[in-house]
Amino acid sequence: MKKIVGITVVILTLIILIISSIDDVTKSIADLRYESKGWWGSDKYIYGDLYGFSYLPHFRMKDQKGKRNFITFQTPQQFKDIDIYAMCDSYTGELFSEPSLFYHVDKTQFAVLSNRQTVPAKLDPHKRNILVLETSERNVRPVYKDTAYLTHFLDFNSGEQNNDQAGGAKPAKKIKLKFKLKDIDPNIEFNIWDYRFLTPFKELKAQVSYSMFNRVNHDVYVSDDQKYLLFAKTIDTVNLESAFKPIGKPELNDIINTMNRAYDYYKSKGFDEVYIAIIPNPVTILYPHYKGNTYNELIPLIQNNKALKCKVIDAYTPFKSSKAHLYSYSDTHWTFDGEKVWLSLLNKELRAGEKFQK
Repeated sequence: MKKIVGITVVILTLIILIISSIDDVTKSIADLRYESKGWWGSDKYIYGDLYGFSYLPHFRMKDQKGKRNFITFQTPQQFKDIDIYAMCDSYTGELFSEPSLFYHVDKTQFAVLSNRQTVPAKLDPHKRNILVLETSERNVRPVYKDTAYLTHFLDFNSGEQNNDQAGGAKPAKKIKLKFKLKDIDPNIEFNIWDYRFLTPFKELKAQVSYSMFNRVNHDVYVSDDQKYLLFAKTIDTVNLESAFKPIGKPELNDIINTMNRAYDYYKSKGFDEVYIAIIPNPVTILYPHYKGNTYNELIPLIQNNKALKCKVIDAYTPFKSSKAHLYSYSDTHWTFDGEKVWLSLLNKELRAGEKFQK
C-alpha cells in the first residue's frame, strides 16, 4: 500500500511539474478555473488582483466597481466620421472594444500592450483618424522609451482587419509546448494551492500574519488608513514602476524624444491627431506622500513639457480633484467611476476636434 501511495505521489508530482513548466498549458487551465464556480476553481482574481496576492479577508469585495452604466452614442452611420486606433493596457481595453462608447466613432482597433500585439491599420481618408497611446503610469518609463514597439504596433502593410478580429478580439489560441524550468514557482504554487476550497485557510493564515506580525504578501502594501491594498511595485523606490522613484532630466528627455518620434511617424502615415494618455497609479492620487515618500511628478513632467508634440488626455488633474471612488480597494485598476471620468475626457477631445475641423 505504501508503495502504491509513493508511486502515486511521484506521478502526480511529475504531472504538476510538467504542466507548470509549460506556460501556455498552465494559462489555459487557469482560464478555465477562473471561470469555474466549483471547488476546483480559483478565487485569485475574482475579488481583485491585490486580494489574490494577499488573501486579506476584509478586502474580499466582489464586484467593487458597481454597475457599468455609461452613455453610448447611437450615431447614425452617415455621422460616424471617426476611427480610433489605440495602444492600450488592461485599463482601457474593454472600453476600446465598444465603439458606441465614443462620440461619432465608427471603428476602434487596438493593440494590447502586455501581449505586445500588432494590429492591421488601413486609414480611411474620409474620416478623422485618431491614435491614442495609453498606458498606466507604472508602465510609462519602459514603454514610452520603446521606439520600436511604439512605431510598429500598427501594421500598415496587411490591409483591412477581418471583422472577426477587429478591435483586439482574440484569435483562437494555439498552445505552444515550450518548456521552462526557470521562474516556474508561481505556476507550481497555482497548480498545487490555488483552489477555492482552500481560500478560507489562506485567508485565516493571511489575517493572522497581518494582525499579529504586520506581514502581508511582498507584492502588496496596506494603506495607513486601512482602506486600500496598494501594488508594491508602484511604491518601492528601487523599482522603475514606482511613483516615488525620482526621474532625471536625461531620462525625461529620452521619453519626450521617443514620443515625438512616434508622433512624427504616425502623422506621416495620415493620422489627424496623436494623443498620449497616462492613467495615474492609485498611490499617486490617493497617497502621494505614502510613508514619507514624495511623488516624483512623472505625469505632470511629461504632460506639461513644452517640447512634447502629442496631445494629452489629462486624467491626472481631474483625478486629483475628484471626490469619487475612482480606484478599487483590492485591485490595481480603477472602478467604473474612474473609467467614466477618463471616457468623458476622450469624448470631450473628439467633440472639440470636430468643431475645430468645421
